[in-house]
Amino acid sequence: MKKLFTDISYTATSHASSAILALVLQIFVARTVTLREYGAYSAALSLVILVEAVFIARGGEVALQYLGRHWDIEMAYARWYEDRLLHLDRRLNWLVFLGLAAIGAILAPVMNLEYGYLLALGLTIPAQIGYGVYKSIFIIHGRLREQATFEIAYSILSTALMMGAVAFYGIAGLVMTAAVNALIKTQLAAHLTSRYWPEGIRAIEP
Repeated sequence: MKKLFTDISYTATSHASSAILALVLQIFVARTVTLREYGAYSAALSLVILVEAVFIARGGEVALQYLGRHWDIEMAYARWYEDRLLHLDRRLNWLVFLGLAAIGAILAPVMNLEYGYLLALGLTIPAQIGYGVYKSIFIIHGRLREQATFEIAYSILSTALMMGAVAFYGIAGLVMTAAVNALIKTQLAAHLTSRYWPEGIRAIEP
């Protein structure tokens, strides 16, 4: 029971920290750039977030189901599922990004969207290829504390980088930094979770 409450507290702290830092960033951006720039950025970001929520957000739950079924029991099968899920993730995320680009090209003149902002922010979708899989490995391996620490550290780093980008380059710096931050997060998660696999495990199709 103690571990349960501890894990819940780690997860809650991670979510709260991310939400607070996101709010701090939005306030800083709103006070730094012009109203027109902030409106254009917010409109593009809203569309990207909507697309992510509909097509991308549940990838970690799917990975958790398939990897969790074989973890510590049939690790070779789990490795095969990881490889397969990463392959599917690459295809899906790039397809979603291209779809977003196509929809944005149609809606930009109608809704007065900044198409460049939309494309730059939309690159966060392919930049997160595999993150749902890596996040599920944290959970399956019982590393909620490490995951929460990683999420908090990333949120602090990401917020600092974006605030610096806004301070020096304005809204253009912000939209260009978003995809870079997402890529850094994904690659760090891949590196950290690679240590949880036993050495010498080769993928075997179940």
